[in-house]
Amino acid sequence: MKKIGKLTMLFLLCAMMVVAAAACGTPAEEEGGEDNGKIYTMSGAYEPTAIVLTDGTETAYTDYISDMLAEQGIVEGTESYETSMNTFQTVYDIHGDGTLTATMGGVAVEGTYSFGEGSEGTMTVNNVELSFTFDSTSNVITIHDESGVNTVLERQQ
Repeated sequence: MKKIGKLTMLFLLCAMMVVAAAACGTPAEEEGGEDNGKIYTMSGAYEPTAIVLTDGTETAYTDYISDMLAEQGIVEGTESYETSMNTFQTVYDIHGDGTLTATMGGVAVEGTYSFGEGSEGTMTVNNVELSFTFDSTSNVITIHDESGVNTVLERQQ
C-alpha cells in the first residue's frame, strides 16, 4: 500500500507539473506571435506615482493632486478633500491584446494602445490620444501630455 501511495503521489506531481507548464506558455504563444512581445511585457495594473512638470520637477502624484485641490480651496481633512482624492485614484489595467481599462474614481473607461518605434507608443482613451514610453526594466509607463507634463505609472504587484 505504501508503494501505491508513493506512485500515486509521483503521478500527481508529474501531472501538476505538466499542467503548470502548459498553462504558462511563452508570451509570444499566448499573445499570437513575436511582434506582441512588448505588449505582453507591459500587461498588468499600473497606478500613477509621480508627475514630472515641464521644468523637470518631479512630485508624488498624491502631493500633486493635493496641491491642485488646495488651489481650488479644497483642503485636507474635509469631506470634499477625501471625496476628491478618491476620485483621482486611478488604475490602468493594461491587457496583452492591445486594450486597456482606465478606472478613475470607480468609473471604468475602455481604450487601446499600440507601440511604434522602440519603447514608444500611443494610448487612446475616450477618443483622446496620448503618447507614452515604456521602460520594461523598471515596469514604468510615462504618459506624455501635450503641455509637457508627464505622468509616471508604475506596475502594481
